[in-house]
Amino acid sequence: MKRWRYFTLLALLLTVSVTSMSAATAFTPTSDVSVATKWELIGSYRGRGATGLAIAGDYAYLASSTYGLRIVDISNLASMSEVGYYDTDGVAVSVVVAGSHAYVANQSAGLSVIDVSDPAHPAEVGVYADPAGWAVDVAVRDDYAYIAASTGGLRIADVSDPAHPSAAGFYDPYAFSTQAIALKGNHAYLASGKGTAIVPGGLRIIDISNPAAPTQTGFYDPQIQASRVAVSDNYAYVTFWFGGLRIVDVTNPAAPTPAGWIETGLYADDLTVSGNYLYLVGESDDRLRIFDVSDPMAPVQAGEYNPVYATQSVVVVGDRVYVGLSHGFDVLQITQPVLDEQVHLPRVLG
Repeated sequence: MKRWRYFTLLALLLTVSVTSMSAATAFTPTSDVSVATKWELIGSYRGRGATGLAIAGDYAYLASSTYGLRIVDISNLASMSEVGYYDTDGVAVSVVVAGSHAYVANQSAGLSVIDVSDPAHPAEVGVYADPAGWAVDVAVRDDYAYIAASTGGLRIADVSDPAHPSAAGFYDPYAFSTQAIALKGNHAYLASGKGTAIVPGGLRIIDISNPAAPTQTGFYDPQIQASRVAVSDNYAYVTFWFGGLRIVDVTNPAAPTPAGWIETGLYADDLTVSGNYLYLVGESDDRLRIFDVSDPMAPVQAGEYNPVYATQSVVVVGDRVYVGLSHGFDVLQITQPVLDEQVHLPRVLG
């Protein structure tokens, strides 16, 4: 589990209330079904952990906690190998790649902009650090980096000149805690708390059409702190501490409404949505779970993968699922739904 989430969990264990527990049971959770997604393990890389993971071309980019950015050649899944690394300051927890640059969220050390045009020799060209909060997640689009800045809310950096990133705008009127971010259209979707990391919160929808002056459009608040978020089509998928995964209809961003609920562990480290399927990792028992969300009102579990090491992140590219682990990552090939086929490998802690 990421260090910052560990301390958040300790605080939440001390402050969870009857109100929060009531909110957590307001929906009927999904049930497992006998139809599952067929998959095959087609590659494994063992090395530094993948707290955050991005795939671009023939390379995997790992945000590896205190080991910075690691770059792995995945052109041959039978012999994947690390080709380069950059030891960032701070703790690398999230990474995205845009063009020839990787953007790494390094908690207290801010955002690193790293030139990866030569994967064997990555070089940091710029740093953006905002004293208002730690960089715990990042999304990049066009000339801007959108940073989930923990107690600093949303921070937006102009990265049109990667060597000199600069402040463009921010949204933090209530000093709310932002844990994760996803972008869709003119909106940023924030998994957040209120006030501090130990105060319950939810999903904030921010209009970023003008990066210099972002404004809140809508807010979904089940009275529980959100931890991760993904957006696909007209739905936001949000995980909550103690509150499962909520599917929220954001067709009208000004009036988000609950749609469905998936029962999960205490927390989730990452999630993504591709097509009709949602991929969820982390939770309490460190596994990958796959859900059919073709009907957002009635999601059903469609598959499960229990790797050797603890899960930390997940990325889907085409029909391949890259599962970030505490020691490297696994690559799964997904095919059509078939009868339930699950593989359970021996657990290795760490």
